Amino acid sequence: EKILKEKNHSYAYLPRWYSAKNPLKVRHAQKILKDRNIPFINIYAFVTIKDVIILFYWLIKYPFSILKWKKSISISTFRDEIFVVALYESLTTTTIDAYFRYLIAGKLAGSQNLKRIYSWSEGQLVDRLFYKGLKEGNSNAQVYGCQLFLQAKKQTYTIFTEVDRKFNLVPDIVLTNGPYYTNQSCSVPIRDGVALRSLATLESEFEGMAGSDILVLLPYYRDEMIELMVMLKSSSLAMKRIKIKPHPIYDIFDFSPYITSSWEIVDDNLNKLLTHSEIVITIGTSTSVDAVVMGKSIL
Repeated sequence: EKILKEKNHSYAYLPRWYSAKNPLKVRHAQKILKDRNIPFINIYAFVTIKDVIILFYWLIKYPFSILKWKKSISISTFRDEIFVVALYESLTTTTIDAYFRYLIAGKLAGSQNLKRIYSWSEGQLVDRLFYKGLKEGNSNAQVYGCQLFLQAKKQTYTIFTEVDRKFNLVPDIVLTNGPYYTNQSCSVPIRDGVALRSLATLESEFEGMAGSDILVLLPYYRDEMIELMVMLKSSSLAMKRIKIKPHPIYDIFDFSPYITSSWEIVDDNLNKLLTHSEIVITIGTSTSVDAVVMGKSIL
């Protein structure tokens, strides 16, 4: 935002409301953005009665389409069996979030003023269908998929393949944290990006800013988050005063059985939390790099 303002570019945010099933909460979040004069696109203003009908029609039709497809699959290898099982499992996890994103992208594609799109890109279904909607809508905008985070080799879903390109499930360019990732086998051009999420850390002075808190940064993956809390609860840290920072996509109260009375759940500015911390405990999060830069001990 700071860079865009300095270059006098017109811009707007397209929020992705994680698990936003309560419209009142979404409305409240939008009011906060509006009160702070943050330009954003209200995606619900695009929705018509026709779109709602299409969404529910798709939701009803999808399971039958999968079952019909399954009958046409010739199972001859163990890999085929795994694929069929995965198809069945997908029926229980079907949501309208990704398909809704696809519809919204198709509507945005018609805007002649849209020149560039910078999209946080983890290669998830909601990301890929957003790209598909833009391309099928013949958008002239250049789409940048921003992978400005640490990536483990097991995160193969972040890599775009030729199959993804065939079905328009890719951005035009992928921006990464550095040259290490540009050597990946990917069907999309990869360029070095800038870790803007670490801008506050890189611009700060850390001398004389020693903290005393124990900070736990919960990871993205649900199973790893539970594993970390169970481990901490069974250790000597169970009775110590530590601060727990949940990943923003989760409601920490869903994990209350794993929280002790001595722990404090926090949602403060991450840079502020790191400044006042002495030890940071986490699993595979890019923020651990910020903590190292600030001279904190990492577990």
